[in-house]
Amino acid sequence: MTISGLTAALASVFALYATTLIPNAYVALLSPLIGYYAYDTIILGVVSSLTNRAPFLQLFGLQNIMTFLVSPNNAAFSFIWAVVFLLTMTVLCGRGFVLQLRKEQGL
Repeated sequence: MTISGLTAALASVFALYATTLIPNAYVALLSPLIGYYAYDTIILGVVSSLTNRAPFLQLFGLQNIMTFLVSPNNAAFSFIWAVVFLLTMTVLCGRGFVLQLRKEQGL
């Protein structure tokens, strides 16, 4: 429940940030899906091909984070890692949103 809520918060803040970059209603609706696809493609596709399928990449896969498969043997670590990762990504997207708004206002 907590991880689902944090994932939804990340998706909504990412959508806000994307709409400050491209002001369009369809961007607001589709940016969480496009962001998820782009992030997953970059992490699992590009980076893993460069590092020969390094096992530490499972720490950063969103599907692993949302399903507690970061560390199958340690549920506490998986939960804490998921909370920290999702909160960090949400704060970074929120910071980008605020900076973009300030830039548009000329502050």
